[in-house]
Order: sequence, then C-alpha cells, then structure tokens
Amino acid sequence: IPARNKDEALQDFDMKNAHPCILLNLMKKHFKENKCKYLEEYVKNRSKYISDETTKKDYLTSMNSNKTIKKNSQFFMKLDKEFKTIQKLFWNEYENKVKLDDVIIAHKNKLKQNKEGKFLNVILTIRENEILNKVAKKYEDKVETIIFDGLHLKCDENNISIIKEMNEITK
Repeated sequence: IPARNKDEALQDFDMKNAHPCILLNLMKKHFKENKCKYLEEYVKNRSKYISDETTKKDYLTSMNSNKTIKKNSQFFMKLDKEFKTIQKLFWNEYENKVKLDDVIIAHKNKLKQNKEGKFLNVILTIRENEILNKVAKKYEDKVETIIFDGLHLKCDENNISIIKEMNEITK
C-alpha cells in the first residue's frame, strides 16, 4: 500500500477469522465448563470447512443469527447448533461474569428480534475494537489508519516479527 510520504511503505495487518477466534477466547475465559468442540475445530481448521457451498459468510451469519441455518454439511449444522447455545449463554449469563457499560445493557434491553445473535455480535465487536486499540496504542507513531478488523502501519520492518509481537500483545 503506498503511503502519503513516498519514502514510507504501509503494511496492511488484519485479524484473521476475528469474531470466531474472539468468541472461542471468551468462551474459554468465561464459560470454561462449556466445551466448544465445533467452534474450536472451525477456528483451528477454518480453510477445511469453507467451500463454495458453505462460505465464510454462512458461518458468520450462523454465529449472529438465532435462527437455525440449514446447510448440507453435518459439521456446519453442529456448529450452528453450538452457536445458538453460545448465544443463549451470553444473553443469559455474560453480564454476570463481565462488567458491562450501562449503554450496552440498555441496548440489550431494547433488542426485540434476533436479540441473542445481535447481543453476541455487539460483545464480539466491542472486544475486536479493544484488541485493535491495544495494538494501535503499541504502534501509535506508526499507525496510519484503522480499518474494520485491521490497521495500516508505516513500517519497513519484518512483518513476521511485527505479527508475532501483535499476537503477544493481544493474548
């Protein structure tokens, strides 16, 4: 990516599989007793499960919808069922485990349709933003832009070392 200053290059860094990874992390942290067998498998081996018939968008839709999504994949159907269980856990128990802003609770209380899926998405989006801000703070002087689930950094350093450092920061 060209930088504004012709002598600097921008590197594009994006979170890979952001919401499923964040969700798995939150489940392990706050709901240890609930094993997420299919979510964990999906996070570890996502490329194995994405196809023309079952796309990344299908998985994200399933995670964010409280309606059952039908696909011709046994794995997808099991993960879809697991997502619905996770949505209910977050809806019913998350605010007992984590202090939520009053704004988030007020938003939750206003939800009418697909309330469990929408609430889960809000929690994941907040966490995604926290992660991005943590990384942006570390690289403050190099951040050119923050975009969705990533950022552009002014750098000529080795990407591998930056990625390793970012992974450490966000554990």
